[in-house]
Amino acid sequence: MKLTKWTIYCAETVLGQLGPKADPENLDLTFDLHQGKFLTVQAGIAEPLPRLFRMTFDLATDLEKENVLEIKMISKNGGTVRWNQRKLDPGDTKKTRIVLREHDFALAWGDPKWSVYDLAAVEFAISRREGGVGHLHITDLAFQEGELLSDAELKAFFQKAPNEYFHYLVSSGLGKIGVFPRYVAEEQNYWTLAAPGVLLSADGAFDMDGFSLEPFIIAVNGTVMSWKDFDIKHALLSDCRPIVMWRNAADPEISLSVTCDILRGNLFLKYDLNGPDGTKLLLAVRPFMVPPPWQGGGGYKEIKRIGLDDTDVLINDTHLLNALPSMLFGAKKTPASECEFLFSGKSTLVEVSLPQPIADVPEVRGVPDVPAFATMPAEVKTFVKMAATHTIMNRDGVAIQPGPRMYARSWIRDAVGMCEMLLRLGYNKEVADFIKWYAAFQLPSGAIPAIVDSRGVSPLVEHDSHGQFLHLLELYHEYTGDEELIRSLWGQVLRVIDFIDSAREKTGERFVGLMPASISHEGYMDCPMHSYWDDFWTLRGLKDCAKMATWCEDGKHSERMASLSDTFTKDLTTSVRKTMAHFGISYIPGCAEKGDNDPVATSIIGCLSLCDLFTTEELEHTFLPFMDHAHGTQYRLPYEFRVATALAKMGKREQAEDLFQFLFTLRRPSEWHVFAEVIRSDPSWPGYIGDMPHGWGASDCVIAAFALYEGSAVKTK
Repeated sequence: MKLTKWTIYCAETVLGQLGPKADPENLDLTFDLHQGKFLTVQAGIAEPLPRLFRMTFDLATDLEKENVLEIKMISKNGGTVRWNQRKLDPGDTKKTRIVLREHDFALAWGDPKWSVYDLAAVEFAISRREGGVGHLHITDLAFQEGELLSDAELKAFFQKAPNEYFHYLVSSGLGKIGVFPRYVAEEQNYWTLAAPGVLLSADGAFDMDGFSLEPFIIAVNGTVMSWKDFDIKHALLSDCRPIVMWRNAADPEISLSVTCDILRGNLFLKYDLNGPDGTKLLLAVRPFMVPPPWQGGGGYKEIKRIGLDDTDVLINDTHLLNALPSMLFGAKKTPASECEFLFSGKSTLVEVSLPQPIADVPEVRGVPDVPAFATMPAEVKTFVKMAATHTIMNRDGVAIQPGPRMYARSWIRDAVGMCEMLLRLGYNKEVADFIKWYAAFQLPSGAIPAIVDSRGVSPLVEHDSHGQFLHLLELYHEYTGDEELIRSLWGQVLRVIDFIDSAREKTGERFVGLMPASISHEGYMDCPMHSYWDDFWTLRGLKDCAKMATWCEDGKHSERMASLSDTFTKDLTTSVRKTMAHFGISYIPGCAEKGDNDPVATSIIGCLSLCDLFTTEELEHTFLPFMDHAHGTQYRLPYEFRVATALAKMGKREQAEDLFQFLFTLRRPSEWHVFAEVIRSDPSWPGYIGDMPHGWGASDCVIAAFALYEGSAVKTK
């Protein structure tokens, strides 16, 4: 394969020069990066890459400071890059032979499905924050047709990067995708909660957070069949348990159904196999988690130990499997460390004893007799029940968490929405327990932490949490009438108020009176901003405190809270309108520094009944344009249900219902009534999707459903 001539691109203030001997096979580069800059050298591809290519070259450097060499493969549209990064040390001047194969190039950005064989250009980039002067010399650059990795190379590859190793097996033809989860071929996988801490994939594998149990079928002729060989359907049983069904149109005699149940604190996995006499079910204990590797913590996970006896299998000394009826065991040791069970029966139960007994999942509550359900479609009613059930199952003790894996920690931001949903459905005790637990983590300053997990309080500085905690207390009182809990926490409430009052900005034309800049909005992670999201939550909390002080008969603080609420309202609306004037915009901005258009974040004013702060024109300019592009982006977020809530509160019912119905179609699988946090327009796209079932997103959907269908929750006071 041949390259075109090299072209150099220098960032501002960077100096770079190609030597006179530079040609497609040799690169001689002298550079001065200065402070924190970079340069790139790029050449186009004159012909396709050879199969199983090997990129080889000799590399020599002479550097003033440590740098990073980025070797990039660039797609034809320039939107996707795969790269190999290596550190360059200033003291290392010897020539080094570099050999790179396809699997050595990780996705930097862009389309994960893109193949390097559809290549437009090769690029070498030098980058490092420290800058510095240096010389880079590359000789004998070539792309050659390679060979499959040897056994020794495969072993080393597996030990270094197991997820990439399995992908290599499939992409090179050494392995079949049906033998592995679909994400090994870079296709998205989906899942739901089967039981607390246990996931069920859309393909029928159970994930025990340490290993998975995956079914296969052995046909009469000995053919091993997997999820890849079937059309897969999904459903909920009458008691809302998820079920996976394998059906094969080409061979309708063979089918499999997978579900589970919880009895006596243990999990029972149920497999129903249909097929001709002699058809067998094979269950494999596997080191593949249900979430893909790009989820973080997903993909391959080493199984440390498997112990076998006549009836039981002990995995990692934590999980005990017992199959009913009797079965034949066959242990198979591979680099993946697996164990297989072979069953001759058509209906099989596998009892799983987990490290901690599973608490009985509360029966799905009966649908409350509220006006909303009179007009709510049946599938929305089912979603409401499943959202509440998943929220209860996702808890860690009394700690309410938005997800089972990636988001197995407590954000007060997520929890306030989930608690509102639970309160609407009568889960009062669960919310009370959470409030008491979270209140114990209040900081000495009076601030409410944004995140709490097993490690304690997160150090992240966020300023929506204080108002969210206060609003949660008022919501709890509103739906339960329980004054005792609020009175028991009243001293802590006063400390939150003191913190808010002391933390408000004292200077800055558009900042005076606001909460300090923070990163509570993910769009401001790189640089904290004065996010109006924080201020809307703070205002709601202050208004709620003034209300609570009245029925608490705390006259001393009631007047102060009402005054602070009025002052904060004035400062907030003044800041918003000054920002609108500064940027020449007619919509309500996301933050004071940018004047950015962020209707999803701003829609919280509808959820918090703060629409009366703004004119009809300001509200319409903020939310109605969102409908123009609501159906055309590459990914969606279930948080967008908040826009439907805001539209409903504004009286824009037709637009609210249109948005709600569109977003509601994005459940995956739709029959299981679950949302991921990030929903790609292409369901197979192999990218990060947050966690699922995603509790906060589900609660936004439920709250929007109540707003849209004009319902109200059952209040027990």
